[in-house]
Amino acid sequence: MLSIEVLQQIVANSELGQEWINDPLMSQDVWAFTDLGYSEEDCTINNKRNLYFNDISLSWLKLLIKLTIKASAREKHCLGTLKERVIYLKQFNNFLNEKGYTKPELLTDALLQEFIHKGNQKARRKVIAHAVKLWSEEQWLKLTFTCPKYKSNTPKIETIPEEVLAQIYQNFDLFPPPPIPLPIYEGELMHKLPFLRN
Repeated sequence: MLSIEVLQQIVANSELGQEWINDPLMSQDVWAFTDLGYSEEDCTINNKRNLYFNDISLSWLKLLIKLTIKASAREKHCLGTLKERVIYLKQFNNFLNEKGYTKPELLTDALLQEFIHKGNQKARRKVIAHAVKLWSEEQWLKLTFTCPKYKSNTPKIETIPEEVLAQIYQNFDLFPPPPIPLPIYEGELMHKLPFLRN
């Protein structure tokens, strides 16, 4: 079983975690973007000031979400991306509570896929894929996750009916002549347009 204490020790031994685990910000549930290195101007332009972690009930997930945000801020992701990650990871917290999965070792690929398919699939998939990859790279939590790939519909190929083509070919002489191509070589251009020489 992965307790919060064990997770904190794992984080403290990781490359990024060792500099963040004792940061006073980690014990707070309201973070100002300016505390993450963003300017007051960034906050004003984006109309965003704070991130809120107070309604995340799973302590191990709250720690991982905060670490994810610290990593995102370090990479200078935009404020909207940080806010989006908090929102969807909070939704993930609520989903896990509703399903009764309160321990990280109970998380499966099927459970992650179910979460993704219950809401804004594209946004949820993006956030979960980013978080799972970061957590795995930093060795905070290894989860099995296969990022679903969505196929876009192949456009339908439209054909021109033969009757229409026949009418076009019959009236081809009514179309205006094609434009005269411009000379390719500079020498030819200068020869045909002597007024450009000066």
